[in-house]
Amino acid sequence: MSSLLFPKRSTPGSGCRRTAATLQLGPGEPARRGDGFPRRDPGHQCSGLAPLLELIEEAAADRREEFRPLPDLRPEERRQIVTLPASIGRLTAVRTLVLYGSNLVRIPPEIGDMTSLEEFSPYTSRRLHWFPYEIRRCARLMNSTVNTRSIYL
Repeated sequence: MSSLLFPKRSTPGSGCRRTAATLQLGPGEPARRGDGFPRRDPGHQCSGLAPLLELIEEAAADRREEFRPLPDLRPEERRQIVTLPASIGRLTAVRTLVLYGSNLVRIPPEIGDMTSLEEFSPYTSRRLHWFPYEIRRCARLMNSTVNTRSIYL
């Protein structure tokens, strides 16, 4: 009966292997912990994550103050990214993080390492329903544009 509720699927061409309850990262390694959150970035096998990782590395290297990655990605790459990689925490100089219109479902707790973050804009990221507790470590965060119709309170 569970195969009727959760049929095995694979997104053609995405490079990700999806199963009923977990994403498989490698031979026998489930991507999800017991609490349902990814053990590590499940997008590592998705083609959309590689360009995002490069953008993060570039922004960390040049100590960029604004990080707006989505316009630099192709539409199919943007659709594949449902969680930011943990390396987002390396962007300690970023003051403005713009994720307008993303397909994100999850923000990693490493966002709390973005110590200079002042403005966070995930507006119209309609699949993003909550934020990690660690975002409270962003002591300078004062401005945010969040779609309150999508947030679970």
